[in-house]
Amino acid sequence: MNHYDKKYELALDLGFATIFHNKQDGILLIRYTEETEVDLTKAEIVIDSVHKILKDGKTPYGFTDATAKRIHITPAARKAYRDNPSMRLNKKHAILVKGLSNRILANAFIKYDKPIVDSKIFNDFQDAETWLLS
Repeated sequence: MNHYDKKYELALDLGFATIFHNKQDGILLIRYTEETEVDLTKAEIVIDSVHKILKDGKTPYGFTDATAKRIHITPAARKAYRDNPSMRLNKKHAILVKGLSNRILANAFIKYDKPIVDSKIFNDFQDAETWLLS
């Protein structure tokens, strides 16, 4: 059981991040744990793990839950996330934030790293899901 509703099944626990899959709506959700620094090595682990799930072609939406406290994603990791084989399989990507520091990080990612798919920041889980499915 996870803290998301029953549509989200645990797909993989990486220790520093957990991946959930909503097969019904085609959403793959990544939630980072508190006090996590995501460097290039960890980003590549996430990218490879996500790619294995997304290559089925039935999961067009990416969703990052960055609400945990003290998440830091290095510039090298942000660059890897911006354009990678997994991201190319998405139609849209939502980023859920809580707090000013996470919002600043997400804004920097969208503004400066310019992900290759339409990406948007949300404060509310349901709003993010609605946007993804619209």
